[in-house]
Amino acid sequence: MFTNDIFKGQVALITGAGQPFADALIHRFAALGARLALVYDKRDEEKALAVEAPEGTIRRECDGSDSQAVKTVVRAIAAELGRIDVLICAAYDGAAESLTEIAIDRWKHAIDAQLCSALHFNREVIRPMMRNKSGRIINVIYALAGPIGNVASRAVAALTRTLAAELAPQGIYVNCIGVGELEEQGATHDGVKVVRQTTSIIRSAAPLGRLGRVDEVAEVAVFLASDAARLTSGHTMPASGGIYP
Repeated sequence: MFTNDIFKGQVALITGAGQPFADALIHRFAALGARLALVYDKRDEEKALAVEAPEGTIRRECDGSDSQAVKTVVRAIAAELGRIDVLICAAYDGAAESLTEIAIDRWKHAIDAQLCSALHFNREVIRPMMRNKSGRIINVIYALAGPIGNVASRAVAALTRTLAAELAPQGIYVNCIGVGELEEQGATHDGVKVVRQTTSIIRSAAPLGRLGRVDEVAEVAVFLASDAARLTSGHTMPASGGIYP
């Protein structure tokens, strides 16, 4: 469907490097000719530095909840690569605690990691995109990542719709991908990967009868970042096997 050079000359900034879905995005956008800037959380540093990417790829550690840190990193990337054409906020937090039991500091961290991080990165890429009167912003929401993920995903979707309306005159498109459970994603608790108790339920409840794969969802991101999506903005596109939204 897409030629191997559709993103030639474009710069794609991808957050969440070192995590399964972000890494699938890295491989796919590299294969389609994009120059890459990868942003990762400190906890994912080893994997982010090890992920295969084209020569000239920029890798930067950044706490997405820190607006000043995001500003510094994004502006440095724009200065070094000369432009930012695509932003994909793909970082995954995986907070699975119940809303009635979660500690307030953990709540704040989870919201910062998903909602505030998306806001900070979205706002900072606007300036370089406006210079070119074009750009694609894609916010990834993990709607089945526990109760907090559900709350944060609705907030990020609202943020996306609002920004899409504001930025349309500037030629900047803003969309969401609503991701369900992914085979490769898994859940974490105290840094240890665990099997989700909900996985078997999701398999039986999903109309497709299976979980998604990161490479399948990456194709949705390619579509939204391409000229094929010229009439798509302010939209949450589900890639969840029919579960969400």
